[in-house]
Amino acid sequence: MMAQVRAFVIVGVLVVGAAAGIAVVLGKDSQRDAVVAGCPSEWPRADMTLPAVRDITLAVFNGTRAAGTAATVAAEFSNRGFQVRPTRKAPKPERVAEVAVLRHGPDAVGAAHVVDAYFLGKATREYQPDRRGTQIDVVIGEKFQALAQPTDVNIALADMGHPKVPPQTCVREV
Repeated sequence: MMAQVRAFVIVGVLVVGAAAGIAVVLGKDSQRDAVVAGCPSEWPRADMTLPAVRDITLAVFNGTRAAGTAATVAAEFSNRGFQVRPTRKAPKPERVAEVAVLRHGPDAVGAAHVVDAYFLGKATREYQPDRRGTQIDVVIGEKFQALAQPTDVNIALADMGHPKVPPQTCVREV
């Protein structure tokens, strides 16, 4: 009987000591506000969340010599659940040598990361810090062959890791 009481006392002291240690460590955590504290107020706040495809809006443009490429890719994105604006000519004729160019602002950093996975992480991202809204402009380039299949998109997202915070931008607190 005495051995049980002693065991309960020892376990109780260990539990209280562990709880006190955790409280001290959490209370002295210097990294908790480090990102926000080091962020100038004039820098834009980027939305780093990875939204569902149904919540991503795209405008698709043709940056190739082949007519109809934008319409074809826009239809493919639409069939995969994206919100796609009607295709139209780019404001200025543009030829893109790469797979694709993704133009977006701070409100669509996470969404652009998802869209890039459909290009297996090979799209060029052009971050525009003054741009407002969540729409992503997708300019299809000469090296484009096809959008990735769902399994390949998931693998690409895993390989790409978390979205990177663009230069002179801070993470938006959620």
